[in-house]
Amino acid sequence: MGRKNRTYTTDSLLRMRFKPFRTATDRLKAMLGEHIESSAVVYVYGESGSGKSTFVNELYQALSECVKKMYHNNVESGKSRILQLAVARLDLKCQVVWADRHSFEEMLEQVKKNRCNVVGLDSVDKARMSYEQYLELESLAKKRGKILVLIGRATGRQHSTSIGERICFDADVKVYIAEGVAYVNSRYGAVQPYVMCGVAEHHARMKATLKKVKKGEALSAVAAERQGRFDG
Repeated sequence: MGRKNRTYTTDSLLRMRFKPFRTATDRLKAMLGEHIESSAVVYVYGESGSGKSTFVNELYQALSECVKKMYHNNVESGKSRILQLAVARLDLKCQVVWADRHSFEEMLEQVKKNRCNVVGLDSVDKARMSYEQYLELESLAKKRGKILVLIGRATGRQHSTSIGERICFDADVKVYIAEGVAYVNSRYGAVQPYVMCGVAEHHARMKATLKKVKKGEALSAVAAERQGRFDG
């Protein structure tokens, strides 16, 4: 059996029909871009405590208004009180299947059998996913019209693993999280930095507190030095 013809003219290209995400809300467009596809790959990365999980939860909140079912494989914390508290704060409008540390094979099976529109994984680093496995997952998700939401670790903007760096390079939407602000680089249109409710304010308060502490330490050092000179 011969391979399909993979060349086309300009006219045939312009007549082709792709699968846009027709039900995208303004909030979702603000997070991922104006012209989202139903088979987009979204890669979210940042340092521990930067707000990655908060961003993904808010993204799920926005997606739940547009899809019927989502699947999320939590390899980081699994079935835990942390996850329970995070989900309790959401108002999800669709069914979500929460997986407790599924293996790659179990995850693939869910993608094949479950009629989910969104597939999430936290995180690619903890799951020890190989690049070949990622390509297999991406290919299956694109064929079935599913959005992939993958989370990765980083130190600053430096990816913790080579797999994270390679997935980020391939992703349609790259989201770097720092101090409660999401900096989005999307193939689906320009996106302004997205500020997460509460998280950015928390980081700002922490920085202000740290600045005061450092200032206090500096003043104490000056005072101690002056005292030493006086005693001398």
